[in-house]
Amino acid sequence: MKLYMTPGSCSTGIPHPAGRLDIRFEAYLLNLPAGDHRKPEYLAINPKSTLPMLVRDDGSALTECQATASWLALAYPKAKLLPEDPDGAARVIEMLAYVVGTLHGHGFARIFTTESFTT
Repeated sequence: MKLYMTPGSCSTGIPHPAGRLDIRFEAYLLNLPAGDHRKPEYLAINPKSTLPMLVRDDGSALTECQATASWLALAYPKAKLLPEDPDGAARVIEMLAYVVGTLHGHGFARIFTTESFTT
């Protein structure tokens, strides 16, 4: 598998659960501030221009932290990254969505697009 990510972004969270699964993937580091995610070669495989992106062994691409982390947990259940009960699993996914969309999203935006929040 191939993981496209940017150190310091939310995509950094994906190698952590992957490490617990004892799976190997090639890491491709993109320079987000330099716009690597908007280059034609990246857009050709990910038109959304988002990170992380996991290209799985079958060649299909999966994007978004919550979806990628959930897929890893569901595809490798022996690692017990998600609770077995539906409510527990939903709570984990709920927290992932909150952390990525709210805590990280607002923090990242304020660091890299400060002009949007202050003069």
